[in-house]
Amino acid sequence: MMKLAAGTACLVLAFVGCGGQSSRDEPDGDGGGGTSEDASGGDNGDTGGTGGGSGGRQGSGGRAENSGGQGSGGEADGGTGGAQLTECVTCEPGYECFEEVSLDTCFKVCETEVPNVELHTQQDVDALAALDCEVIGNEFSIASPDITSLLGLEKLRVIKGEFSITGTTNLTTLAGLDGLVYAGDHISINGNSGLSDISALSHMKTAEVNLSFSGNAALASLDGLEGAKKVLNFMATGNQLLSDVSAFSPESVFENILFSGNGAIETIILPDLISVGGGVQISAEPLCTALEMPSVDYLGGPLLVGGNPELLEINLDSLTRVGSITITENPKLTTVGGLPLLEEVDEMITITQNPSLPQCEVDEIAARHSAACTYCTGNKEDGVCP
Repeated sequence: MMKLAAGTACLVLAFVGCGGQSSRDEPDGDGGGGTSEDASGGDNGDTGGTGGGSGGRQGSGGRAENSGGQGSGGEADGGTGGAQLTECVTCEPGYECFEEVSLDTCFKVCETEVPNVELHTQQDVDALAALDCEVIGNEFSIASPDITSLLGLEKLRVIKGEFSITGTTNLTTLAGLDGLVYAGDHISINGNSGLSDISALSHMKTAEVNLSFSGNAALASLDGLEGAKKVLNFMATGNQLLSDVSAFSPESVFENILFSGNGAIETIILPDLISVGGGVQISAEPLCTALEMPSVDYLGGPLLVGGNPELLEINLDSLTRVGSITITENPKLTTVGGLPLLEEVDEMITITQNPSLPQCEVDEIAARHSAACTYCTGNKEDGVCP
């Protein structure tokens, strides 16, 4: 258990220091908590003063030190006269700017004794909240059955490393993390038996991160992933109550997508997805009736759809190139849509042991891709094709 120094709100084991420049309570950049020498520039830079203070304070309380001559109505770069920023402003010590979030804002870094921040008790949550900071400088993990609430962490904006929540039992929502906008690495939410709501993550910009949701027994939906438009990998496995995955609708996935063993998903529809650099696997989904990726034109790796007892249809109408295809042991599958635009298959096609899928539909695919379609038999021989 982490301890608080007597009479202070500073953690003395994992976190150090409550000094330094304080972050403002208001997010609109009204100038509180700063040093007095910048007063000539005005809190919002609206006086047009010269020098380093002419641009005023940045949105989260850190001072941008790049001077640019005369300010103009509080422009964030200290005097560009309205020109658009192309790189981050320079921040004073203890603050950082992140181009993935905002070019004109400096965020207060949490002063920690060790690079990775770990919360194991509710007291740890409260102590981190008392630091009044916005950036976790490396990995951030929440891992304890004792934690019941994350309220108080609303000022956190950025996690530079991996973000994980594991092994909680009494944490039901992520309320308190509503201010997070960026994580630089993995986001792993695994093995949390009471967690049912992740909607607090709805402001996250998850460009090029890995998303993992596994073994969360009470998680019912992926609401909160609306901003996940470009990700590295996505995995959802073993979430027994997960039924609604509609909030996850990426445009591109650089590596892989995996849905497996989730107890209540009825449809997997990814309408905005255009390309996947790796593979897609949909397996052992007991209630899933439809897999639809109507806009995907490129799968760089394998497509594996297997062992889904209720699956009726697959829609890959725009697919033109794929690494390989394996569709097998889906007893109620009636159509794969004919794969009408498929032109290139890097390895092989296997469509077999789908007893409700008309063999004539598979034969039509095999006729166009005879070299690749090495295992395209064993489906419904007396099936009827349009």
